[in-house]
Amino acid sequence: MAKQTSHYDFSKWSNKACGPRPTVDLINTAHGFGKPGKQSLAVAMALRSGGTTANQVLAMIEAVFNVPGGRPQNNHRTRLIKAGWLNRLPAVAGDSNHTCYAVELTAKGKAHIAAGHTMAPALKAEPVKPAKAKARRKGAAQKRGEAKFAAAVAEAVAANPEVIDAQINADVASS
Repeated sequence: MAKQTSHYDFSKWSNKACGPRPTVDLINTAHGFGKPGKQSLAVAMALRSGGTTANQVLAMIEAVFNVPGGRPQNNHRTRLIKAGWLNRLPAVAGDSNHTCYAVELTAKGKAHIAAGHTMAPALKAEPVKPAKAKARRKGAAQKRGEAKFAAAVAEAVAANPEVIDAQINADVASS
């Protein structure tokens, strides 16, 4: 049987500080409700038998995603509870008297996962059409610049016609 792997890099996971890692099944269940990443990791940690605390979530988000100050990821879990997909379980406060977040799947949540639905919108693969090159339009500033250059050339020719004629003759002779 092939070894199941997780979507995350758990090489820096600390069992002593944060308890056991969420199983691949818990992570896949959390991903079934959308929001892959920090939000799903927090939901997967809350689905463990002992739940999780805010400090554990913060520590593991910093370790797994290598970002400082992971901030609590409560919004997604709260939405799932309000939608009726998860039930909040009574849990004992953590070591430092922190709130413990423990949840379980409801029948509605299990049906949602079994049906393969996600909260994320379904993306359809469509062929990419090449972008058409737009014709470059001259802006007013560019037109003014060209007009000033033309006026400067005309003024130089009018002021020194002999020098311009000598330069043209020299260019013709060299080619």
